[in-house]
Amino acid sequence: SSLQAIVGMIAEERDANGAVRLLVLGAERFDAGAAVHALAKKLCDTGETILLPLGASIAADDTGGVAGFLDLLAGEASFAEVIRREQNSPLHILPRGNGALDEIADAPDQAAMAMDALGGTYVNVVVEAQADVPDMTLTGLAATADVAIIVSQGADVDDGATALFHHMHTIMQREPLIMLLDAASKDTVAA
Repeated sequence: SSLQAIVGMIAEERDANGAVRLLVLGAERFDAGAAVHALAKKLCDTGETILLPLGASIAADDTGGVAGFLDLLAGEASFAEVIRREQNSPLHILPRGNGALDEIADAPDQAAMAMDALGGTYVNVVVEAQADVPDMTLTGLAATADVAIIVSQGADVDDGATALFHHMHTIMQREPLIMLLDAASKDTVAA
């Protein structure tokens, strides 16, 4: 499947410890939550995987005031208190937590340490965010990622995905991957 093609591309990006940290963004106002969740579950086939959902769709499902990543950054929770296993799945979830996403930009050292710790524990660290997060927060997230993946809907890359591609290329100094979701066929296309 084409989701498998993305997993194959990700495998080429693993570090010396076999881990990879991914930043997955929905282009423009596209909600990539379901696609990111499917990708994270597929990555479980390659090793221990954790999903950090910072975007609206997945985060709304799992927080409800529950402590998570933002509480970890603020020193108000420990990893053991915030990481949980998804029901009937090998996927681990680190909820968004309480607070504003700006806290990632305000605490870049803590964010980097937390991501390094996750990368030392998990083979796949998947961070999901919306493209409209504040630029400093996006830059902070990008600094902790090995690979950026942009998810867009349609058979071709649209202007929003193209703009985000160039923006992420500038921030990360490398080309992000693009994952297209063909709305008609419900299939995923790797670009």
